[in-house]
Amino acid sequence: MGGKFTEGYNRFANGRHAWMFQASDEAGMNFTTLLAVPPRRGQKMKMGGDSWISSPTSRKRIQEEFQPGDFMFLYQAEPQEAVVGLARLASRGYAQRQQGRPEGKGTFFDLDWWMLMTPLRRTAFEADPMLKAMEKSRFRMGSISRVSETEARRLLAIIALNEEQRIQVEREWRLAVTSSGLPIPPSPPSNEGGREADPELRSVIEEYSMFLAQEHYNSLGYDVENTASTQPFDLRCRKGKEEVRVEVKGTRSDGSAVELTAAEVNNARGTGWRTELFIVTKITVKSSDTGLVADGGEWRRFESWNPRDEDLSPTRYRYTLPR
Repeated sequence: MGGKFTEGYNRFANGRHAWMFQASDEAGMNFTTLLAVPPRRGQKMKMGGDSWISSPTSRKRIQEEFQPGDFMFLYQAEPQEAVVGLARLASRGYAQRQQGRPEGKGTFFDLDWWMLMTPLRRTAFEADPMLKAMEKSRFRMGSISRVSETEARRLLAIIALNEEQRIQVEREWRLAVTSSGLPIPPSPPSNEGGREADPELRSVIEEYSMFLAQEHYNSLGYDVENTASTQPFDLRCRKGKEEVRVEVKGTRSDGSAVELTAAEVNNARGTGWRTELFIVTKITVKSSDTGLVADGGEWRRFESWNPRDEDLSPTRYRYTLPR
């Protein structure tokens, strides 16, 4: 991995280095589990090992460049694809000792401080002008990536830390931290309807859109029932003998198209009730110390909604195999 990511790229003015250290659920390594308990004073946590660190480049960096006091950003590849924590290196790379003799390739190392935090997703830091060219943004392979001082400070600025976490980082890393969090940029939609591929992100947007819709129909004097889990529509709104069935959609896009199921279309074309479409567009989602938070957006209400055939485009088919 040549080019600019060479030795010295990640060396700070004070001589320390910054690294991004990757774990993978696929390989049985998860930082949330491994580092769930905060460190006690004087405690060290052994990390790495030959079965974890397979890249020759990563092994070389551990063996030759790691120094006690170096900074570490903890990156969880699966399932989150996000920076999930911070840590401090307490040793150089070393080999596991068995019966008093060193074994392995010297890919173990110790941490003496760590902290889990609100995940900063890869899509967020890759979209940042200062971080889109960093090593981790450009290369997916390898357990150990270099992080320059400028990149490290930028990461600390956009990671959503609460006040207690910020103070802890400043004390343990001896770096001034300004943490504001970062709006999560729209990721490429998985289809033309703008459906979010990330289930956590999708859930936050759906819950936020439902909240806005319920507030709106309550303000119009309707009794509102959430039917999303039991019916092919999201809200049943009643006022006297009147029943309105509402389909709710939310998106970070401009809402030029949304995804509908066959059941949702059939319900909208039913008789005996009126169906409306309530759509919230241009929603922003931001990392916070309590998780992902949706905000803003613009809503539109389509009364007496009945989708026409010419406005529907098939995106998938159910195929019955011949016997």
